[in-house]
Amino acid sequence: MFDLIEGYGIGPDQTRKLRISLSKAAFEMHGGFFRPKGKFEALISPHYIVAAILHDRELTLAQFEPTRYNDPEAGAVCIGSG
Repeated sequence: MFDLIEGYGIGPDQTRKLRISLSKAAFEMHGGFFRPKGKFEALISPHYIVAAILHDRELTLAQFEPTRYNDPEAGAVCIGSG
């Protein structure tokens, strides 16, 4: 994700949809956390992590605080499944 945003300069305003590929095992363990309901779910949610990187251009412990994972701006990117 970092290579994508750095190489192409994309941000949330230029992104309508991202496709995340996970192995079946990884999806079964982590793929269901589209809208994290706590720090643990945010830490293991590929959807949330990609959204946080896209919005914030970094991934630090600050993105895993309630003020960030409950932010509707970041959450809107996590909507959807499949």
